[in-house]
Order: sequence, then C-alpha cells, then structure tokens
Amino acid sequence: MRAADDLARTNVDQLRVREEKDLIELAYRTFLACASTVEFLRARRAWEKDKRPAAMERMRQIARQERENAAAAIPIYAGSRWLDAALRLDGRFHPAKDMLREKIAWLDRFLSLQGTPSVAFRGSGERSALPGTARRPFPTESLPVLAVKADRSPGPEPQPPSTADACYMPTPFRPGEASASAASR
Repeated sequence: MRAADDLARTNVDQLRVREEKDLIELAYRTFLACASTVEFLRARRAWEKDKRPAAMERMRQIARQERENAAAAIPIYAGSRWLDAALRLDGRFHPAKDMLREKIAWLDRFLSLQGTPSVAFRGSGERSALPGTARRPFPTESLPVLAVKADRSPGPEPQPPSTADACYMPTPFRPGEASASAASR
C-alpha cells in the first residue's frame, strides 16, 4: 500500500488510498482482537483449572495488548466513517467508537483488579462478570432469528433455532433456487 501513495495523483485518488489503508488496518486489528480473545479464553481456562499465577499474568498481558489494539482502532473509524456499522441500514448498531471505549473501560477494570479476580462465573443466560460489575442477562430477545434447516435440504419449514443459536442471514440460500439476478442473466 505504500507504493499506492506514490501513485495517487489526485485528491480523490489520495482519499481512496487512505480509505483502502484504513480498511486493511481495520481488518488486521479485527483479526488481532479475535486472536486475543481466543488466547485470553485459553489462559482463563488454564487459570480456572489450577489458579496458577502465570495464567493470570498471561491474561493480563493479553488484556494490555488488546487495550492498545482497541485504542488504535478508534481513529480509523473517525477517518473512514463508512466503516462504522452504526451507519448501516440493515440493523441498529452502536457507534464503533462507543463500543471500543466500553471495551477499553472493561479492560481497564480488569487490569486494575488486585489479586485473582473471579472471571470464572458463568450462569444460565448470564455473561461472565468481574467482581464489582453487575451481572446482567444477555439480551437474547433483541437477536434476530432465522429459520434455516442445518442440512439445507428441501422439506417442511424448519423451526426457528433457540436464541442461543440465533444468527442473522438476510436472504437464506436454498440449493436449486436461482436468484432473481441470476435468472435474468
């Protein structure tokens, strides 16, 4: 992408290059967040198993790295607002900067805890919670539910999945059905 900066001659070209760079960086930071989540959960599982300080320190290390990653993502959304899901028309989303600030606040609370926090709490329909934070039920009633058979074979209309398995797919794919755009070609 550095070579693209040299090739961008007009203001429009420069804007497009900046937006492409923001998109690439955001994809990279999103991947880092996913990898950090997996690593954090693995470390938490190890800590829950035997309460080893090394596992807790690994969780803290990952939290510090993810805090930096989240903070670095905020300016991307400010520079390329079109990347923010809050501007989409197919759902209602909180602004990315607000979600990232909340994530940073959560990470700060985790990092400020002394001793070994009780991050192992998992109740039916409740989120894991840290000491001093409220345990709220997960808002499953707001999740869209789509009825799709797992094997996607023809047959009677499937039953909606449980809210725990809910997913969003605007247009379900059914083998053998051509889309309107494909049929017009």
